[in-house]
Amino acid sequence: MKKNLSLLAWLTLSAQLPAVIISGTHIAVGDGNDSGLGFDYELSIWEDAGASDPTSMWFNYDGSTFSPGQMNADSGSDWYVTAPNDVFSAPNILADAFPLTAKSDSMGFQFIDQVVGSNFYLGVSTDGIGGPRSNFGWVHLEFTGGNLSIIDSAVAYNMGNGIIVGTTQTVPEPSTPLLAACAVGLGVIKRRRSKEL
Repeated sequence: MKKNLSLLAWLTLSAQLPAVIISGTHIAVGDGNDSGLGFDYELSIWEDAGASDPTSMWFNYDGSTFSPGQMNADSGSDWYVTAPNDVFSAPNILADAFPLTAKSDSMGFQFIDQVVGSNFYLGVSTDGIGGPRSNFGWVHLEFTGGNLSIIDSAVAYNMGNGIIVGTTQTVPEPSTPLLAACAVGLGVIKRRRSKEL
């Protein structure tokens, strides 16, 4: 039984080791006019934990409506309207659980204006070049005194399962609960067999 618990602990920890969570620094908002594209703001996320490869979205914002209009033409990012404690993950994105505002992929760009108010959250998924999205993050934005600023943000890198919006908590691997159930089941079977002998 002790051996099974050790195995369970190792499996649980190893499933969580690849994720790198960075809070407060890897999403930035800036003046969109600096790029010469004619937008109010630029929102950038670093596609890697080492902050060497940013991807950006340019947008207009009037204190209520978020209007994206341009993105980088690299591996890009997808931006959605979210709320605190949402499970921002690939399955929920595929299930259309969040309103899309901007998307960049091999098929091109997609932009949808969203009414978000003056205090709102966006979820973002991105990655390096190729493969399914494996980095998930969120940003809390607030418009006060005529300025849009970031209240907080977090990005989980190399974590294909997602992040809980408003926290630094990642979504557990689907296999982790299954492995835990298997380890407990093996312990019960082993215990029954030893009692029968």
